[in-house]
Amino acid sequence: MKFSNFLGLAALASTASAGCFSGGEKWDGDKNAVLGTIDQVCTNGTLNRKYPAGSWDDNRPISHSWGLKSNRIVTLTIWLNNIWGDTPLSMESCKDGLKKEVNGCEHGGVSEYTTWKYRADINTKK
Repeated sequence: MKFSNFLGLAALASTASAGCFSGGEKWDGDKNAVLGTIDQVCTNGTLNRKYPAGSWDDNRPISHSWGLKSNRIVTLTIWLNNIWGDTPLSMESCKDGLKKEVNGCEHGGVSEYTTWKYRADINTKK
């Protein structure tokens, strides 16, 4: 491997980390409904708002939860990995990050992409 290729791979590795949940509920027949809701909450401002400087941190993520007809609950959560003034979360970034957790992980998961951390989780209602 060329040194320049190695540097490129090292940079890529530092901007993303992913982890699928290894157990628990699966998306199964609810997957399309969840993907549709991601489109809604990332478009209507529920999750993709512009926050004032310093208002994002690991202790204050934004989340949206709702129940499914299958007696399960979904929680979508987004965190900002670093704070550099006002940081808008675009509609496209919101959708892309959350959908990766649904489409790429049968039980949901958590991933970080440079600025944002995304989590999609499905559980049985209690």
